Amino acid sequence: MDKNNKIICLSLRHYPANYLTDYYCQEVRKGEMADAIEILREQIKVIIEKVGKSTMPEKMADTRFLSADGKRQILKQWKTFITSGFNPERFTKSVYEHLHLHCGFIAHYNKSGFYYTYWNDEVIRYAKDNGYDIGPAPKTFYEWERFLNAFSIWGEYTDINTAMMIVLEDELTALIKKLTNEAKGMYRHEVAHLRSCWESERKDIEDDINALHEEIRKKELELNELTLEKYLEMTNSDYEDMFGEEVFSDVSEIQLAVA
Repeated sequence: MDKNNKIICLSLRHYPANYLTDYYCQEVRKGEMADAIEILREQIKVIIEKVGKSTMPEKMADTRFLSADGKRQILKQWKTFITSGFNPERFTKSVYEHLHLHCGFIAHYNKSGFYYTYWNDEVIRYAKDNGYDIGPAPKTFYEWERFLNAFSIWGEYTDINTAMMIVLEDELTALIKKLTNEAKGMYRHEVAHLRSCWESERKDIEDDINALHEEIRKKELELNELTLEKYLEMTNSDYEDMFGEEVFSDVSEIQLAVA
């Protein structure tokens, strides 16, 4: 894949630089994008059901174990984690501790154990190695149903936890928009190619029609020139040479009789 022509990495599949002109690669990419968008919409649906009509909190409240500034810092780190495509390097200790202390999760032994319970970094590493763009891809967030169902919004952490879900929804929505824009670009490219094929095919048909018209014109000339007298010319000559002009004294009557 040309590193100057990046696409968002959704799997471990390689796409050549000319993938838009390769029918198989194009169809595979379209299917991959459609599947990802469907899952992203399912994730957003679960988030909306969880937060209800709640909106982004205007401010955070201090709690006994977490200050408002601490909440804002965690929220900022959470957003960075999402926009990095769920990169484990951006999964901070503060986010981890907030998740297992205030969001309804168990610790899963440690930060690494927690991360790999719900996410994996194969797609992220593949994207970096191959020059693809990175986003919160469904294949990275492979245990999203389990995570979102377990994520709780309650009590004095309602503000930050609601905000975390809204941020996640926003970033998933942004990824859908990016993939949709890519799909639009693919469609434009395909339409441009098909238009060129359409114009070429129409030109071929027009050329065939013109050739047929020319052939018809020639045949019409031949038809007009093909009189009975001309058609019988050789036969008449043969009979005249063999039997003399006497045979043709009533040639017109004979021709009319057989007409």
